[in-house]
Amino acid sequence: MFIKIFTTPLLGCSRKLRWLKIRWDRIWLRQRLRRLGLTRAEEGILQQVAWLAERPLSKCFQDVDSFDRGVERVLALQQSASPVERVDLIRNLGTLRKKLGFNQASPQTPLSSTRVLPSGQQVLLRCLHSPEPGHLLPASVFMLDDERILLRLEAGEIPPTAFFNLAMGEEIKVEFVRVNDCAYSFSSKIAAIRPQPPGFLLINHGPDLVREQKRQYLRVDMYEKAHFLWIPGKSGLSQLESESSVKNLVEMRAGFITNLSGGGMRLQVEGVNIQEDDWLEVYFPFLPAPIHEESCYARVVKIYAPPPQGIFGLEIVTISIRLRTEIIREVERRDWVLKKAMGAQPSVNP
Repeated sequence: MFIKIFTTPLLGCSRKLRWLKIRWDRIWLRQRLRRLGLTRAEEGILQQVAWLAERPLSKCFQDVDSFDRGVERVLALQQSASPVERVDLIRNLGTLRKKLGFNQASPQTPLSSTRVLPSGQQVLLRCLHSPEPGHLLPASVFMLDDERILLRLEAGEIPPTAFFNLAMGEEIKVEFVRVNDCAYSFSSKIAAIRPQPPGFLLINHGPDLVREQKRQYLRVDMYEKAHFLWIPGKSGLSQLESESSVKNLVEMRAGFITNLSGGGMRLQVEGVNIQEDDWLEVYFPFLPAPIHEESCYARVVKIYAPPPQGIFGLEIVTISIRLRTEIIREVERRDWVLKKAMGAQPSVNP
């Protein structure tokens, strides 16, 4: 009897506190939605997104992952809708995403969705079902919505044969490097392709965006001639005392690449006092025209053999997407030819 007298008021207070919290949460949520300027239709779409994402409404309009999960399920349910209704839905989802602030990612946070890729982002497309290497295609993000990404093929690039044979629904791999972040990749399916210039490729969003802390490129040994301009670091500049030494900076020099990948190379050079942290502007005359006229900037990160018979490890820092694509093509082609001649399984770029 004593316990019942004292516990009954406590239970009543607990229920009242829960009711007050629920009411306060609803008032807070209503104020936040009103502050965002959502229309009744947009509020209805947001509630549907939250329900399909199996997340509370208060969580869904603050967390981009929860919002994207609901968007994917909303679009999946509307597959049988008429084209006009589907276009209206995609347009409303885009407006809602913009009002919620989910249309772009903060530079300080890693990407978690392909729906926040910036316009102009350079990407590398890889054909997954080709038996031969080198079927890569550079492109850039032209525009996107909540359903698909429209990629523009790089000017002057002719898609490899494997891309001409791709059909709707076939899978490709998309790779890109985000500035001041790291490399990302995701698998996608082709919705449409127009190879004629200006070429475009329409792909679906990838649910499996993978963040790679350190990009691992396929690497092969070779012995090919390369041309370069030497850009010495601070220690090298202090040694250039005479005018003739300064003129040597603009002299095109020659060396031999003994190892190459999409991220760096090993260069053998004679008669040049190259030091760590020096820079080289490197040309690749063994690549096909017209790409052999382009150059990249590489930093000396390791000295395997000191000058004058020097062997240096270079890290590629500044390079166009077209030149990097051609280097990766060449590396994969050589690896494929070598492994095929040896009867081994060709390597696959991760």
